[in-house]
Amino acid sequence: MTETIRAGDQVLLALEDGKTFLIRIDRGKRHSSHRGTVDHDNVIGRDWGTTLTLNTGAAAFLLRPRWIDKMMKVHRRTNIMYPKDVAFLLADLDLGPGSRVIEIGSGSGAMTQALVGAVLPGGAVFSYDRREDFLELAERNCRLAGVRTGVEFRARGAGEELEPDVDAVFCDIPEPWVELQVIGEALRGSGRFAAADSEELERSIHSTGFFRQKAKSLKNCCTRLVQEHGGEVPTSMEALTALPGVGRKTANVIRAVAFGLPGIAVDTHCKRLSNRLELAVSTDPARIEACLARLYPESRWADVSRLFIWHGRYTCKARRPLCEQCSLADLCPFYHARDTESISCRPK
Repeated sequence: MTETIRAGDQVLLALEDGKTFLIRIDRGKRHSSHRGTVDHDNVIGRDWGTTLTLNTGAAAFLLRPRWIDKMMKVHRRTNIMYPKDVAFLLADLDLGPGSRVIEIGSGSGAMTQALVGAVLPGGAVFSYDRREDFLELAERNCRLAGVRTGVEFRARGAGEELEPDVDAVFCDIPEPWVELQVIGEALRGSGRFAAADSEELERSIHSTGFFRQKAKSLKNCCTRLVQEHGGEVPTSMEALTALPGVGRKTANVIRAVAFGLPGIAVDTHCKRLSNRLELAVSTDPARIEACLARLYPESRWADVSRLFIWHGRYTCKARRPLCEQCSLADLCPFYHARDTESISCRPK
């Protein structure tokens, strides 16, 4: 590893506003950014970590790129995994120098770079993809990142034979279950297998709305369950709400439905009914939950949640409540206070 930058090196150009650019230094070339232009010839021969003044007077730092920088800035046609997910997978697969690992789904080669970095020296990565264009892209990205040994790229169809006698298999395709038999045949005794595919998860929950953020929360939640709870779902409110994407409402649903524990899940329907019936005059779910908990015995909390949700969904609707059909109309302050010509659906 040289102390000065040479032609052909990759340099992480870091600007004062926090923006970074991963560039390959070639003689006679120039890189332009929103902060100014840098001539590659002016970079060659400089020490790593020095500051360069752009043509506008702005400063840029010449940094040696980490493998994370190279992985995140690859030219890609597919989604890539983020560093925290990659770090967990490398640990979960128990990879180290000398390990032999299979990657099914080369994609853009970002994960390939991380795998090679984990198994060298002495190890090997066998990266498979059914698409020749992805294999070419992954191989080119690895070459640009300086990964020239420790990996073989191979074309392969689903279910076809894999390199035998490997320590681990990482699968990043939409339907990993179709590969399970050949994966089992390729793995050594006590070998490890991991799969990850955000796009497939996103497709599965697309109809729920905000599917990308929910998919991210689900993956992070599952990771935390494995890391901190041995793969088991905790029962305490404190532990549940510490999980990514889990608030009090979801925690109460889990406690009530999965474990039979008392809990009142305050969703939009429960909040609306509580206000219209003046059982809890608040917009804060936690305060509404506390008010309802004082009104009903603990043994009925789960029933209260379900009844409020169903009644709000089908009778006491947000925009057009069916007050004339409501069995609670005689007890409802909202019904008695309503305008006879138009119904205001805002809670009092």
